[in-house]
Amino acid sequence: MPEDPQASKIRISFDNLSKNAASLNAATDEMNSSVRKLEAALAKLNLGITSWAKYTDWGEPPYEGADYIGYTKWGDKWCVCIRQLTQDYTNPDPDEQDTEKVWAFTDAPRHMRIAAVPHLHKMIEKLNEDAAKTWQEIAEKAAEAETFAEQIVKIADATAPKKAGAK
Repeated sequence: MPEDPQASKIRISFDNLSKNAASLNAATDEMNSSVRKLEAALAKLNLGITSWAKYTDWGEPPYEGADYIGYTKWGDKWCVCIRQLTQDYTNPDPDEQDTEKVWAFTDAPRHMRIAAVPHLHKMIEKLNEDAAKTWQEIAEKAAEAETFAEQIVKIADATAPKKAGAK
């Protein structure tokens, strides 16, 4: 018995979908692998800072948002992430107007990963800027902490009880 023409079209279409799915998954794996290499290189720097670079704004009030690519601690490891911030000004509760979603790059929706990849350089530029700023802040605070510690040591030395037999 000949195959129903509609069933034949569906079979061919599904066979093509299966082939396209394999290609899609292979390309996605390749893209994710590249980002993992970037993460490994960044991990060697031991930055310990979070940076986000905005790469798109979308929508119009009362509902709008922005997408970011960044480097942050996600779970227990530092990795490249995608963040989406949305504002819904129709919500009467001001505390619930802003929403944030964050995904590790490899867990983000594919369309967001595709959109983010061309902006990886912005993330590196922002990390560099934030690292320099953080370094300066730490240097200032280290000096402040040293001054405080020296004062406490002087006070402790002046007020410490004298040991028996000490002159």
